Amino acid sequence: MLLLSAALSLSVVALSTTVSDFNVVWNTPSLDSLGAMPVGNGRTTANVWVDASGDLILNLGLADALDENSNLLKLGMIRVRTVPPLYDPGEQMQKFMQMLDLPTATINITGSNGNSKVSVWVDADTSAVNLVLSGVDGATASLVNWRLNTTIDAGNFANGWGGSGGSFCNDTSGSYAEHVYIYPDSLLPLEMGHPVVSWYHRNDPKRSNYFASTLREQGLAAGLDNPDVVDRLTNRTFGAAMYGTSLWEKVNETSFKLSAPSKDSTGLVVVVYSDQTDSLNEYKEGITSSISSITPPPNAQARASHISWWNSFFNRSYIYLSDDEDYEQKQSADNGTGYIKLDTTVGDQSAFVTNNLWACGGHAPHECSVPFPSETCVSEVAAMCNSIPSCGSFSLSANWRAGVCPQLYFDGPAKAEKNSEWVYFYNSSRVPPAPPPSPLPPAPFLITRQALLMRYMDLCSSGRIGGGKNNDHYFALKYNGGILTSEESPKQDTRSWGPGQWWQNVRLPYYAMMMSGDTDMVIPLLRWYLSLLPLAKVRTKAWYGKDQPNVSGAFFHETTTQFGTLMASEKGYHCPAIRNTSWPVWWAGNHAINLHRLGSVELLMVAMDYYDYTSDANEFMTSILPLSTAVTDFFLSHYSIKNGSIDIWPTQSLEGYNCGFPPTRENCVSNDMPTVAGLHAVLPRLIRTGQSLNISKSQIQKWTTLWKLTPALPTLNCTQCPNSTGMIFAAAEVPYAPQAKLGGSETPMMYPAHPFRLASVVQSYEDNNDTFRSTGENTYNYGGGNNGNSGWQQPIINAAYLGMVNDAVTQVIERAQMIPHSMRFPTYLPSLQDFRPNEDHLSNMRIALQGMLVQSSDSEKHTIGLLPTWPCDLWSVQFKVNLPKQTIMEGVYNHTTKSLKITMLDPPSRKGDVVPLGCVHSSHIQWQL
Repeated sequence: MLLLSAALSLSVVALSTTVSDFNVVWNTPSLDSLGAMPVGNGRTTANVWVDASGDLILNLGLADALDENSNLLKLGMIRVRTVPPLYDPGEQMQKFMQMLDLPTATINITGSNGNSKVSVWVDADTSAVNLVLSGVDGATASLVNWRLNTTIDAGNFANGWGGSGGSFCNDTSGSYAEHVYIYPDSLLPLEMGHPVVSWYHRNDPKRSNYFASTLREQGLAAGLDNPDVVDRLTNRTFGAAMYGTSLWEKVNETSFKLSAPSKDSTGLVVVVYSDQTDSLNEYKEGITSSISSITPPPNAQARASHISWWNSFFNRSYIYLSDDEDYEQKQSADNGTGYIKLDTTVGDQSAFVTNNLWACGGHAPHECSVPFPSETCVSEVAAMCNSIPSCGSFSLSANWRAGVCPQLYFDGPAKAEKNSEWVYFYNSSRVPPAPPPSPLPPAPFLITRQALLMRYMDLCSSGRIGGGKNNDHYFALKYNGGILTSEESPKQDTRSWGPGQWWQNVRLPYYAMMMSGDTDMVIPLLRWYLSLLPLAKVRTKAWYGKDQPNVSGAFFHETTTQFGTLMASEKGYHCPAIRNTSWPVWWAGNHAINLHRLGSVELLMVAMDYYDYTSDANEFMTSILPLSTAVTDFFLSHYSIKNGSIDIWPTQSLEGYNCGFPPTRENCVSNDMPTVAGLHAVLPRLIRTGQSLNISKSQIQKWTTLWKLTPALPTLNCTQCPNSTGMIFAAAEVPYAPQAKLGGSETPMMYPAHPFRLASVVQSYEDNNDTFRSTGENTYNYGGGNNGNSGWQQPIINAAYLGMVNDAVTQVIERAQMIPHSMRFPTYLPSLQDFRPNEDHLSNMRIALQGMLVQSSDSEKHTIGLLPTWPCDLWSVQFKVNLPKQTIMEGVYNHTTKSLKITMLDPPSRKGDVVPLGCVHSSHIQWQL
C-alpha cells in the first residue's frame, strides 16, 4: 500500500487535456533577466521579459556561438520601447499579460492598456527571431551588446579555459592565470537595399588559440597536422542582423524606430548566422544570403509552417497525469513579483561572487572584525553584500577560516542545503519583498507541467539544426544551462563549470528524448562525437603507442572540451605549480577524472537506443558504426586478458572509486561496474544490428569476442539485507584494491539498472529470472544505491526501472515541487550541481516517469511492459509514447476503475509484444485500435 497523502488519490482522467492547459501566464513585469521566459527552435533562443519601465527585452542565444576560448556566448540583446509603454503601473484597468503559448512556441504580450500587442517567436525552420507589434503609437528597437568594441576580463566568470575553476595555465608564473578574456564583437556594415543593423564575433587565433595550445599541452601535436582532426574554433564567425518592414527606419548604427503609428501588425526579424570562413568577406556573403531569403513578419506562409511544426512536435508524445480538477483552472499564473524567496538562502557553490583581489580567498572583500556567530559579523557581511550589485546572499561558518570569512553568492539555492556547518542569509534588501508563495498545484498537474516544459526547454537548447553554411556544424546540448542562460549584467556570458562538457551531466536529457519521439535531437550528440573521433584516435596512439605498438581505436573522457581534449585545468600540462612533471602524459591532475572514460561505452548505449527507436540505418553507418568500432577496438587492443576475461585495469568507477599514482594493483580498482555493465548491455545489440545490416563478419566477430571476454557483473554478499541473504552489486571487481579511494557522491554500483537496464522489471519478465532486478533493489536499499534526489542523482530512475513504486512516486513528486528560487520561469531551476537553468533535475524526473509507465526490453523482441511501476491506486494517465521498432502507442489508464485502454498501436503487429506488468491483468486490457 502506498504511504502517500490521501489528498493525492483523487485522480481521474481529464480526457480534454491539451498542451495549452500548461501555458505559462504572468500578469506583472519582471525585475530583470532572472524573470525571463524562453522561446527557441533548437538553434536560436530568446529569453524574453518586460521590465518595470515597460521595455521589452530579448536576450539572444545561439547553439554554436563559441568564441576563441570555447565560451558559449550570448548573441546580444534587443530592447524594444513602445509608446505607450507595455507596462504602465498607473493604468487603472491593468490588463498586462505575458503568456508562453506552448502550441505555437510563441510569447504573446498584452500591454497595460489592453490595446498594445507583441508576439515573439523563433521560426522553427529558419532560426530567425520574429517580433510583431500592433496597437502602438510608436516604438524603437535597439541592439544592446555589452561586447561591442570591448574586451571583457572573464577571469571570475568560472568559464575560461579551465574546468570547475575556470582558469588556464599562465606560462610566465607556472600557475593558473588570473585573467581570461572575452574579445570584442563588432558592427558589420551591409548593403542590402534596406536598412540593417548587423554585428558579429570572429575568432582570431592570433588573440587566442585554445585549440592548438591545448593539443600541444596534452601531447597531441600530431593532431595539428592531421587533416581529419576537426578544429571548430579557429575562424568561427557568428552574429546576427536585425531589420523590419517598411515602417521601420534606421536611427543610427544600432537602432530602428517606427516611422508612423502602427495599429496594424508590423514586424522585425533577427536573422542569425555562423560559419568557419577563411575571411570576413566570406562570412558577409553567407549572412547576406540568409537575409535575402527571410522576409520580416507578418508572413502568413512562414507563420503557418512554424505552427505546423510545433503542432507536430507536441503530437509526437505526451504523458498527462490528472486529478479531479480542470487543468485550465491551474494554469501557471503569476500575480506577484514573480520570485519566490526563501526565509533563509542555501549556498549554491556554482554561483560564487569572487574576486582574486579580495580577502577571504577571493570570496569576500573583507574579513569580519569578530568571528561568526557574532551578530556584528552578520551585519558587516550584510553591508558588504549590499555594496556589491551582484550579491544576492551570503553564508558564514564558524568552522571555516576562523569564522571571519563569508562566502557571497549571486543567488541562493540548493547545493549545500544539507551542510549544517554553514548558515545562509538571504539579502532581502536587494529586491522588493515577495508575496507569500502560492500553494503548489496538485501533484499530477505539477508533474505533467514540469515534464512538458522541460521537454520544451530541451528542444530549445538541443542544437537540432547545425551551424555553418550547410547546417552541419553540430554540438551537443550544453549541460550547464543550455543556450537558455539568463544572467544579470555585467556577467551575461557567465556559466559555471566552464566551456566544456561533462558526460555524467550531458547524457541525461537524451534518454528522455527517445520515448518522447524526439530522436532528431539526438543526432547532434552523435555527430558531435563523430567530429571528435579523429583526435581521439590520435590520442590513443600518442599516449599508448610507444608501449603498445598495436593499440588502436579511441576513448572519450568524462570531461571534454568542445574539440575533444581533457579540460585544460584537469591537466595543467605546463603548470609546474599544479602538475608533477614526472607524470606521464595520460595522467591527469584531477584524480576524479584521470581514468574516467565510462562515457565511451555509455555513448554507444545512447546510440543504440537511437537506432532501436528509429531503425535509421543511414545514421548507424554514418556515426554509430565508426564510434562503436573505435571504442571496442580500444578495449581489445589496450587491455590484457586475465583468467579468460578482459582485465579492465587501470580504471576507476566513475569519479569516486579512483586510483593513486602510479597505478598499482594495491591502489587502483579493476573491472569497474559501469564499464562492465555497459559492455554487457551494448555488445549484443551491436552484434544483432550488425548482422541485420550486413556489417562485415570480421567486425561482428570482434564484438562477439569482446562480449565473451567481458567479466561478470561484480557482486557482494548483502550483509545488511534481512537475514543477511541475497546479493548487492559492487562498484568494481571485488575485493577492492585496498589503497584505492573508495566512495564519492555517485552510485556506480547501480549502473546495471540505469543507464544499462540489465536490471529492470521488463527484463526480469522476459528472462523469467528476477536475479538482477532483486539484486538491484537490494543495492538500492542496503548497498549505497540511494544518494539523493536532485540534479543528476539517479535513484529516482533506478526506483522506476526496478519496480519500487513508493520510492519512484515520492521522488517524482519531490522533483516536480522544486521551485525556481531566484528565477521566474517554472522550469528555470537552480544550478544544483551544474548551472541554471538546470538541465538534469527534471530530465531525470522525465526518464523515471516514462519508466514507471512503460518499459521496453533491449532484446531483439523488445517486449513492451505496461505500468511496471505505476501507482495503480493513485494516478490516472493519458499517454502517447514512442518505443523501439518505430512503435507508437496511445492509451488511457483509469485508476478508479483499474482499466487500461490501448487506443492506438502502430504497427499493429506489435500487439503480441505488449505485456501488462502492473495494475491490470492482460485479460483486462481493452484494445480499441
